[in-house]
Amino acid sequence: MSVETVGKVAGIDRSPLAGWRVLRTDDVECAYDTISSTFKEHTFKTAKKSRVSDTKLHHLGFGDVSINYIQYGVDITVDADFLEEFFLVHMPVRGESNVWLGNEQYHLTGHSAIICPPNVRSKFQWQGDCGVLAVKIAKSSLLDYIGETHEIRLPDQFAFSPEMTSDSGAFCSWRNLIHYIITEAENANSLINRPGVGEELKSLLFSCLVNSQPHNLQEVIAGRSATAAPRHVRLAEEYARANIAARITISELARCANVSERTLFNGFQDFRQTTPMKFINDLRLDQIRRDLQQSSETESIAEISSRWGFSHQGAFTKAYRERFGETASQTRRNSMAAN
Repeated sequence: MSVETVGKVAGIDRSPLAGWRVLRTDDVECAYDTISSTFKEHTFKTAKKSRVSDTKLHHLGFGDVSINYIQYGVDITVDADFLEEFFLVHMPVRGESNVWLGNEQYHLTGHSAIICPPNVRSKFQWQGDCGVLAVKIAKSSLLDYIGETHEIRLPDQFAFSPEMTSDSGAFCSWRNLIHYIITEAENANSLINRPGVGEELKSLLFSCLVNSQPHNLQEVIAGRSATAAPRHVRLAEEYARANIAARITISELARCANVSERTLFNGFQDFRQTTPMKFINDLRLDQIRRDLQQSSETESIAEISSRWGFSHQGAFTKAYRERFGETASQTRRNSMAAN
């Protein structure tokens, strides 16, 4: 029997996340404690009396989410009972496996995945050559994300449609995102361990699942109006309105909203169909238009636009025409003629 238990290592192993190896052993029973501590206590049985295998566990964790590669190298059935505290997305990347959720059986290949919920008994069957990417997601973290992002009261039981197949956009998006994260983790200059990156990856994973995979809150979320933007978007909007005449940077907005610049950008794209800086410019242009409609010719257009943050007149002229379909001078003339 040989056992290797290490942290991040270099090597010729071509399995996913090989550089994040936690365990490699030829004895399944020896692997039990390590795999149990990564997921939960379970029972297992092999198809043969022999316990000789090629068991691997590779683990990349960021907070209460982890991506794991599991390989047993022997036919084995694992009864995890109820997962209770986490969701598990089970996706074979080599070979085939069977998964039972309660009394429902699913046969999985490299072109499918299954989302195992916390409240349904889960059982897994690996065929000897099967290798699986298993993404463990803390239930509490996912539900907090949904509640905060979509401002909804969650029901007692939140449930995904369990099956993800190759003919669904959800599976393709999920597979591509997981492969991207794995590729980035295996990069020698990986961003994975940099501050804030783990939270960004969690949000991406949660967003991918919630926005692409069917679930029992789908209609509720789809029916939310644009005013139901997440708190960080609304905080940024409030800050922008209160400081509209000042010079505001994207980093300043992100700090006041307590999120990263990327999260803020994605929030505005998803819920306002614009960018943070365009939102600010539009607020300024609206205020300039109001001033032009109310002021006399004693104050120049340049003075008004400069007061509201436009120091470059060429950029202002172009932005104003794009927003209102006329020049600032035309707005002033039309307003004076109407009065």
